[in-house]
Amino acid sequence: MNLLERFLGGNRTVSVHIGKDRVEVFDWGYERVVKFNGVVYSRLNAETLYTHEYWDFFAPLGFVWPRPKVLMIGLGGGTIAYQMYKLKGSAVSMEAIEVNREMVGIMQGFLKEDVPLKVTVGDGAEYVKKAQGYDIIILDAYINDLIPEQFISEEFVSDVNSALSDDGIFALNYIKSSNGYEKFDRYVETLKNLFKVYKVSVGFLTSNTILVCSKKYDKEEIFSRIKSSFSSDKDGEYVLSGYERMSEL
Repeated sequence: MNLLERFLGGNRTVSVHIGKDRVEVFDWGYERVVKFNGVVYSRLNAETLYTHEYWDFFAPLGFVWPRPKVLMIGLGGGTIAYQMYKLKGSAVSMEAIEVNREMVGIMQGFLKEDVPLKVTVGDGAEYVKKAQGYDIIILDAYINDLIPEQFISEEFVSDVNSALSDDGIFALNYIKSSNGYEKFDRYVETLKNLFKVYKVSVGFLTSNTILVCSKKYDKEEIFSRIKSSFSSDKDGEYVLSGYERMSEL
């Protein structure tokens, strides 16, 4: 991709309005992105499985269990589901809950291949109230660059804890935007009431914070389980390093 293509925004292949919001898909040579009101929601690279951004750090959690059951709250273009499936194959069972029906269609056209993912259209906070037995619940749900309020409430955190297996993990992407930064410390304290809370080292040049909230395993056990079975090429070594340098909050 040359600088002119980046400046102009690439070739727009899809543009859909969801109420007052606009969802667009752009192709830039070997790269494809989904934008929601101009904010990048998903990214894929034709030359590597890894995006070198925050999405990459969720898939390794699938290696904490031999055959994990995964629920994703917030779909975007499906980057996380695509990566986890490519790494775990049929050993992973994945579901997603997405509030916008139109995003499901965007995802189906965005991904490079079929991914076995059961998608339910609805509210994620309501969905987890009746959910049970998930090994991993991943939260990556945003309105522009803010997590909706219901996902940082004590009630939601409690519902997620109940929906997880006894050794389950709740993992989330938290963007420290101007408003989000003010609420971060309080949210972490809410999480710590029910989980062991760790921050994955994703680098300094990002506002994305990946939190891993574990019901049972400490950070050493999580890293040990990932390292023993996570097979990454040289391009993905930095992901494993991020878990090795995971810190407790």
